[in-house]
Amino acid sequence: MPIVAERHAKPTATRALVFGSMNVRSLSPSKLNDLFDEMRDRSLDVLLLCETWHDADSVSVRRLRSDGYCVIERARPRTSQSAVSLAVNHGGVAIV
Repeated sequence: MPIVAERHAKPTATRALVFGSMNVRSLSPSKLNDLFDEMRDRSLDVLLLCETWHDADSVSVRRLRSDGYCVIERARPRTSQSAVSLAVNHGGVAIV
């Protein structure tokens, strides 16, 4: 007789997490309300953002955190020569 193991046969969670991914081409403060609308309209639990074009002291990232979102972010590192630059810092990712 074959042995049947039913370990992990039934899901333990009552609800699956819903993920979304978006290339935002700049996580500017003016785009945040649209971002909030997308998360709410699509009932997203986690939103993955790429091409955020932000720096480590980003106003948008601080606003997300102050609005109660957990944010894990990584700005593209600037070279020492461009660290004081006001130019766009292309790249960057965030998980909200």
